[in-house]
Amino acid sequence: MSTETVTVPAPATDPAFAPSPFQEAPSTKADWEDNQEFIDLMKEIGYACPMGTLWGDAAAMDWAYKVFNHNAGGSTPAAAPSITSLTPNTAPANADATVAIAGTGFDAGAVVLVGASQLTPEIGGTATDLSVVIPAAELATAGTVTVSVRNGDGQTSVTLDFTVT
Repeated sequence: MSTETVTVPAPATDPAFAPSPFQEAPSTKADWEDNQEFIDLMKEIGYACPMGTLWGDAAAMDWAYKVFNHNAGGSTPAAAPSITSLTPNTAPANADATVAIAGTGFDAGAVVLVGASQLTPEIGGTATDLSVVIPAAELATAGTVTVSVRNGDGQTSVTLDFTVT
């Protein structure tokens, strides 16, 4: 009985994603390679193809990514919310302010972040319009506070400034 020696190449920066000695890395980027949530999940559950690599079986990774997206309720991850305007975008200090937020991609679990505080939008919001009452306590000092929207999936919009006079 002969013993065959297999030479394993040195691991890449992240050994979990190094090419397998049994298959070259695909020449084009796979859909899942830009999805950090999916990559982290694969690492967390310890998924690995032969020789402890994910590249070892690109077809299996592509299949797992399709299952991951299907279970998340879609074929591609939802886009982050986007804010285009705040109306009004200014209010006096120490007074409640009702603000209409226009944008895109707001979901049913969206919350409004005002500075470090999280506020629940008023009932009746849509994917493009939300309304929120900013309490006077959040507007106690003249200056600017940042406003953004965070969807139920954790994705957050860029911020817009709200001016307190």
